[in-house]
Amino acid sequence: MLKTACVFRERRPEDGIRVCTMSRLTDETWLNPERELAKGAGIDYWVRCLSPPEKSVGQYYRGRLTFEDLMDIYRTHLAKPELREELVHWSMRALKENVTLTCYEFTPEKCHRRILVQECKLLVPALEILIE
Repeated sequence: MLKTACVFRERRPEDGIRVCTMSRLTDETWLNPERELAKGAGIDYWVRCLSPPEKSVGQYYRGRLTFEDLMDIYRTHLAKPELREELVHWSMRALKENVTLTCYEFTPEKCHRRILVQECKLLVPALEILIE
């Protein structure tokens, strides 16, 4: 199963492999303690290329892009052949064991992780997904 979760949520046994999909590892104060956060959140892998392009995220948080615009940019980003390969890799792994894709947002409604797992499902229709 391929799941999503907030990176700050405590690790659960059913998470399986936890993969961070943020462009940079930050804490709730927007500091950048990459090693400490990864250790505390139980991150197994940091796959930076699965995050939205960093400049577009900054534009969104500054109010220069709508969430819909950000997600359009993100979908275009995910359409790159090398990223399609990465999506297939994690999707195929999730057919064998639980994989949880994590990021900063506490809920999935306005978060790229929702789009990310939906794109994975399009590439590997047999994939079970759970968006949290």
